[in-house]
Amino acid sequence: MTGYVPGQRVRVRFLAPAGFHGYHEYEVLAEGDTACRLRHCLVMTTHWPAWLTWPLFFRPLHDALIEDSLDTAARHLGLSLPAPRRWSARVRLLRALAGGVWSRARRPG
Repeated sequence: MTGYVPGQRVRVRFLAPAGFHGYHEYEVLAEGDTACRLRHCLVMTTHWPAWLTWPLFFRPLHDALIEDSLDTAARHLGLSLPAPRRWSARVRLLRALAGGVWSRARRPG
């Protein structure tokens, strides 16, 4: 398999929202001579208000985003996957709500 380097990783530290402290990481792991595994790791501690917002709001969005990102990585490696998964009704609702909140917050004053 070409195009990957075992041990290669990307780590992204959280800067927001309030109460989240940690990072995401993707790492390429060798699986024999001709295969690899892409591993996602979330290392996080939460403080108020994240104790409430993580399970109710951010976790479902996070999980959908990670599933989409792993599917995208697999497709870029030429792997054949079934049709993309459809987001749950909860994720679609949360994305719609978040889009409205975030777009209003970013509008110039």
